[in-house]
Amino acid sequence: MSSVVVRGGAVALSYEEFGDSTGNISVLVMNGGQSGREESRPFAAKLAAAAADAQLCVRVVIHDRRNMGTSGLNFSPRNLPEEEAHDLHSLIMELGLGSCIVMGSSSGARTALLLALHHPADVRGLVLAPPTGGGATSPVSIKWLSYSYYMKHAKRARDGGMAAVIASAKAHYRTVAAQSEYHRQALLNTDVEGFIRCMVRCCTVYLLPS
Repeated sequence: MSSVVVRGGAVALSYEEFGDSTGNISVLVMNGGQSGREESRPFAAKLAAAAADAQLCVRVVIHDRRNMGTSGLNFSPRNLPEEEAHDLHSLIMELGLGSCIVMGSSSGARTALLLALHHPADVRGLVLAPPTGGGATSPVSIKWLSYSYYMKHAKRARDGGMAAVIASAKAHYRTVAAQSEYHRQALLNTDVEGFIRCMVRCCTVYLLPS
């Protein structure tokens, strides 16, 4: 695992590489939900191995989006999916990946689409599983997902501060806090009102029609 600071120090992104580090074909693989890059690791390893068997020079990269896994924390009040796309652009530039084949599922697919929209030169091709959010998700699912991803954390922060956000069993930010003492302290020191604004903004954007 390696880490690189992107966007003028805005956030540090953790990433891993598989395959040929000098390959002329770069592939970015992004999973969905609020899970870290470990979910993409088995597929990335198999993809790199298959490429090597086919004598293709392929460089496969997976990363943790901001506020996930071992990447840094930054609860920007701006549109978080778009921030993730700009983060990814900076990672591509830092690693010298050039134009990439970008593979994404669920929320990873949203990030891939936004990367193509804002930074088209970064995208050689898109491989997308169904994206989530807006009209791409059933009304029942989108209501549950928007609460699970965002509003339940906002409610916990409002009721008990950031300590309550990381205290709940099986909650996303409990997992993030467990990554290291840095992550735990960074969460505890996060401005509560700023965190709530970020969660509400994310939920609002998530619910917008496609």
